[in-house]
Amino acid sequence: MHSVLKLAPAIAALMLSACGGGGSGSEAPAPVAPVTLIAGVATPVSYAPEDKEPGCVDGAALGAKMAAKPSWAFARSANGDLLLVDSGFCDARYRIRVINPVGNTIKTLAVGARRQNDSEALTAFLTPTSIAVAPSGDIYISDSDIFEMDSNWGTRYTPGRGPGIWKLGADGNISVLAGVRLPMGTLDGVGAAASFKFIGAMCYGSDGLLYVTDGPYLRTVSTSGTVTTILNPNVPQQRVVACGINGSVLVRRWFSDSVDDDFYDPIAQKSIAKVSALTSSGDLAFRSLLYFGPDNPSVLVAGYNPDYYDLIIVNLVDGSSETVAKFASADRPVDLTATPPVIDSAIAGVATGGMNFDVLTRQSVIRFTRKP
Repeated sequence: MHSVLKLAPAIAALMLSACGGGGSGSEAPAPVAPVTLIAGVATPVSYAPEDKEPGCVDGAALGAKMAAKPSWAFARSANGDLLLVDSGFCDARYRIRVINPVGNTIKTLAVGARRQNDSEALTAFLTPTSIAVAPSGDIYISDSDIFEMDSNWGTRYTPGRGPGIWKLGADGNISVLAGVRLPMGTLDGVGAAASFKFIGAMCYGSDGLLYVTDGPYLRTVSTSGTVTTILNPNVPQQRVVACGINGSVLVRRWFSDSVDDDFYDPIAQKSIAKVSALTSSGDLAFRSLLYFGPDNPSVLVAGYNPDYYDLIIVNLVDGSSETVAKFASADRPVDLTATPPVIDSAIAGVATGGMNFDVLTRQSVIRFTRKP
C-alpha cells in the first residue's frame, strides 16, 4: 500500500498546478458554501487515555465523541443516514456506526473482532478499510490491514483471518461475502473460494456490483459473493479514486504507455479525462474524497502542504479548481462561519445531492450546502 504521507507532496504539486500556484492572488474567489456541523465537534480535542466514550457511546450526534477512521469508510444510505467506522476507545474494537442527521442521533450497528488476538478465526470484521451501502440497506465492509505510523494492527496469520468483504444485513446479521481466507492473494471465485491481498477503496455501483481496489488491481464483487478481477493487458494498474453520486464510480488507470493514463467511469463506461491534461506531476488517486459523476466530472480533493491546506473541487476536464474550505492549522483555528470556512482536515466525503456534500473528519461530520 502506498503511504499517503509519502504522496502528500505530489498531491500538493497537483493542486498547485491545477490552481495556478499557491497564494498568488490570481485565483477566482470561491463561492460561499454554508456549512453546518451535524455530528461530533467542530474543533478537535485530545481524548484522555482513560476516556472510554470516544467511538463507543450512542446518543446525540452533535457533541458525540467520535474517533472516525479510515479514509474510505464513509457512506450514505438511501434514507439519508450516514455510515462510518469508529475506533472504540472502550475496548479497542472498530465499530460500524450510523448517524441520523434529522434525528440528531449516532448509534452502533456492529462491533468488530478484537484486534490483538491472532489465534482465532474471525467471526466479524477486524480492521475495516472501507464501507459501502446498497439501496436495500445492506452494508458491505471491506476488511483488510490498516497501517498507522509504521504500526500494523491487523496482520493476519491464522486461517480464517484473511482480508475480505463482510456483509452487515439490514436484519443486523454479519456474514462473510467473499474472501477472509489465507493465503492472501488475488484469486477470483465465489465466497470463501476467493482471496484478497490488500483492500482499499470500495464503492457500490448503480449496476449492483461492488468496485474494490485490491493492491494495484480493480476487482468487482457481486452481492452473491462472486469476485472478478478486471484485467486488461494494456492496464497494469487501476484503482478506485472515489465513489460518486447516483452509484457512479471513478477509477484511475495506469496504462503501459503513460501518455494514455486516464480517469475512467466503469459505470458510464467512458474515459473522463487524461491525466496528462491536468498536470505532469502528482496524482489525484490517493486524496480524492468524492466524485460528482460523469455529468459533472469533478472530484472533491483534500490537499496537504505546509502552505496549502485546502478542501478543493477539481474539474477533471479542464483542470480548473475552487477552494471550498481551508484546513485548520496551528495559527488558523476552526471557524465554520469564515469565508471560506476553516475545518478540521477531511478524511472522507459523500454526496447529499447535486454539488452538496458531507465531509467526515476524525471527530465530526460537516455538511456543505453549495449555492447553485
